[in-house]
Amino acid sequence: MDGIQSAINKLDINAWSEFWSKDEFISVNSGINYFDNRSVWIDSVTYWWSKLESRSVESQKRVITPFTNNLALAINIVKGEDLLKSGEKNNFMALITEIWKKEPNGWMIINFHESWQAKIEE
Repeated sequence: MDGIQSAINKLDINAWSEFWSKDEFISVNSGINYFDNRSVWIDSVTYWWSKLESRSVESQKRVITPFTNNLALAINIVKGEDLLKSGEKNNFMALITEIWKKEPNGWMIINFHESWQAKIEE
């Protein structure tokens, strides 16, 4: 979990994308957007991150519930700030749920949902 947060804060799309299952990806719900394809999801995030000057995300609360020895639910409340290249600031809180699966290369996200509230400042 700390690795993915670090990749987000560095806007490192390559490091971030390594946390998403290549073989077991199910889907992502991000706001009103739905993705059932890993590649399309990563392309979408790449596009949105290209608009950012910086991003700072900090976990406020994290709860991990194991389902089995290779499947777990992670619930994370985060607080963050985006600085867009346009100069706008976007402060937000988000509730994120993820299903992680232990694969041969480690724990990977197979399903993701985020709901967030944002306030944009200039």
